[in-house]
Amino acid sequence: MKKISVSAKVNNDGFSILLNMQKYNHCYPFKIWQNYPNLLKLPLAETAAYFFTHNLPAFQKVKLDYRFPPPAAYSLYVHGLVYSLLEVSCYKKSTVSALKKSFNSSFSLSFTGVPHCYPQIKIDDPDKKKAVILFTFGKDSLLTLALTEELGLKSELFFMDEPQSPYELQARDKFKGEFSRQFKTKLNIINLEVGNLRQFGGQMWGWDLIIMEYLLLLLPFIRYSRAAYFFISNEHNNDEIETDKEGFLTYYRYEQSSQWTLNLNHLLRLFASKAHASSLIEPLYEFLAVYILHHRYPAFARYHLSCCGDDEKSAVKRWCGVCFACTRMYLFLLSFGIDPEFVGFYENLLKKDKSKYYGNLFEKNRISDWPQFLNSNAEILLAFYLAYLRGNNGELMIIFRKKYLFRVEKNIKLLMGKVLRLYSTESVPGELKNRLLPIYKSELENLKKEIRLLSAVHAGKY
Repeated sequence: MKKISVSAKVNNDGFSILLNMQKYNHCYPFKIWQNYPNLLKLPLAETAAYFFTHNLPAFQKVKLDYRFPPPAAYSLYVHGLVYSLLEVSCYKKSTVSALKKSFNSSFSLSFTGVPHCYPQIKIDDPDKKKAVILFTFGKDSLLTLALTEELGLKSELFFMDEPQSPYELQARDKFKGEFSRQFKTKLNIINLEVGNLRQFGGQMWGWDLIIMEYLLLLLPFIRYSRAAYFFISNEHNNDEIETDKEGFLTYYRYEQSSQWTLNLNHLLRLFASKAHASSLIEPLYEFLAVYILHHRYPAFARYHLSCCGDDEKSAVKRWCGVCFACTRMYLFLLSFGIDPEFVGFYENLLKKDKSKYYGNLFEKNRISDWPQFLNSNAEILLAFYLAYLRGNNGELMIIFRKKYLFRVEKNIKLLMGKVLRLYSTESVPGELKNRLLPIYKSELENLKKEIRLLSAVHAGKY
């Protein structure tokens, strides 16, 4: 089995991760890196070296010999990794096999020396008017930015350019310039050469905790800007717990759950930062988040891009039309009475050949547990129902009317009760909560009024 020596080196403009003699660089603007405390530079570099390489023995026959002690964030990272492996994923054959592979591969890692005493660095009070946002032009990060604007915060936006997903940036190149000019904000593109250490294909080892890895790499920016907040954009959907086929309880997306968002604050504290890792949209279901973005902030919404596509077509076509995200966003817009062409949909995604992109909604299998089915498909069923009330047609709408309309109408209060409400705000900073929640409550009431009016018109009572 091949043995690889892993080390980290601090440079004038960032750091390098070395695997034997092969070097992976991560660079910062000169003033950003020079401002970062010297005592924190090597710990950051060594932590990054572990984060981005630990996965290699899971898909290569190698042993890693780290030329430094276990980083202070080692246990935190392993905790997050284990829970992330429990997620339901199309890249995973089984939960047990994924856990076994990860556990066994950890025996191919060795460290050198005793952990350092962590440096005592003066922690300056952050500026409560500044935030750093992971930004993608997805509906969640657009809504987060729009909310920070309304809350009076000045935000710095960062897009992480993954080398194994080259078309993501190309797809956004078409309108990032116009966006920056309109909102007088710069989109910082971070080149991730270290992203080449992730597995491409297979079971996608190395992609489990990318938000934590992004936060680590953004620490010098957070310190330089004195930002009080690091905003990720995770909705309540990610807090839902389900049981997989092997009996494991698991979050839909653990890394995007409110529990893990709170844990990210440990990483900030380890690196002498008082910034608060948070998701402003934590209490919202995705359906409600999309409504608020398009209803309250249409100027931001026109840049909406949530497509999962990452191929050559994605660089020229805004929405691929053949993924779960495309069909879901298309249907949500119809349900809100918004023309999908507003954000660049020029294809009818209610055609029958799109049925497989609506989850299990149009599978031919007989549904044996209706309460469970309604609960797990509440958003999409509610969206179809509202699109139906607005008079939208299509082959899939015909199937929806025949197969589900009766049960949806019978259970409409249950569906609305689940989707149209506010959930926990554990990660939301207390000083922002009192101004944020009235925005949500106002938009929630607007949507409920629209639904009542639609129902009355449909029933001939208006």
